[in-house]
Amino acid sequence: ARRSRYLHYDEQVRVLDSSKVSDHHAILPTENVYDAVFSDLPEGEQKILSLLAARLLVTLGNPCRFTGYHLKLTAVGQTFKASAKRITDFGWKEVESWILGKRVEESAEASEDDVKQGKESNAEPEVSGNDSNKILEALSAEPDYFAEGASMKIMDAQLREGTTKPKTRFTESSLLSAMERWAKIFNVKQMSKVLLYLQEHDIRDYEELKEKAKSSAAKFHELSDAIKEKEARLQDIADLKMQIINYAKTRDVYAEYRKTGYSKRYLESHRDEILLHQAAKKAFDKRELKKLPRVKDLSSEYGNILAEKRKLYEEYRVAKKEMMNYQIAKQDIDRFLKIDEEQGRQQEKTR
Repeated sequence: ARRSRYLHYDEQVRVLDSSKVSDHHAILPTENVYDAVFSDLPEGEQKILSLLAARLLVTLGNPCRFTGYHLKLTAVGQTFKASAKRITDFGWKEVESWILGKRVEESAEASEDDVKQGKESNAEPEVSGNDSNKILEALSAEPDYFAEGASMKIMDAQLREGTTKPKTRFTESSLLSAMERWAKIFNVKQMSKVLLYLQEHDIRDYEELKEKAKSSAAKFHELSDAIKEKEARLQDIADLKMQIINYAKTRDVYAEYRKTGYSKRYLESHRDEILLHQAAKKAFDKRELKKLPRVKDLSSEYGNILAEKRKLYEEYRVAKKEMMNYQIAKQDIDRFLKIDEEQGRQQEKTR
């Protein structure tokens, strides 16, 4: 494959390694299409292949660098905001324009439009694209023209009337950008929630969080085992009560069966009762019972254990929620620390 001057080995490793990609799996190129005849592909497949190739090369390309200007002007009690952007190094945008046939300037304008889509409707008045060009022209002529605290005379004022219009539909490129922005915002919000949770629970260092996550998990599993133990005893009591009742109901039939010398004819006519009696005796032998407990006592024990289980289950629900909160907080902190560590490594490599 040809080596492009836009690609960096470190960046290739990062986007092709799933362990270093958080929002989705890594890019996995599987075919070398260098020798393919692009013109032989259907038009739809050409567009798809161009988009995939552009997105991959853009991901591996040099960063697009720009200088941003944000102005806040006050006149007759009304505040106006303006912003402008001057690209100093087109970077990956040059790769995108080369593959998709866009002019670099068009690509830059499209990116600015995407940013404007995220602004709220109640924002202060914004300047138009033409005014943005005027700002850049003024700054080129006199860099300190818009210095902080400077005053200037209003030369002209215009009232512009227009109509509202719906947001433009997403393109393949703008949809990916919107998804990436959402992921960044979501990560920030999630981290804010985690930090607030740690503050509310007075957790001030990672080791304390790690210990809380471990102890809450241990408490959860301890309560879970206790509940299972209670459930097993409840099942055992219910089964024993049933066997005792069956034994009592079939005792006379089985006694008569023994008197007949275990007659086959008597067995055929009383098979169900005799089998129930034999099953009850086998259950007693398995428990090694020398004396059968009273059904009333078993019912009382059953009620007590059931009450204990319900109490344990309330603690179990609280412990489960606590464990999940600590585990989620720890996972988010771990993810944040991993990202921070990766960024530190990248900075070390670029020094």
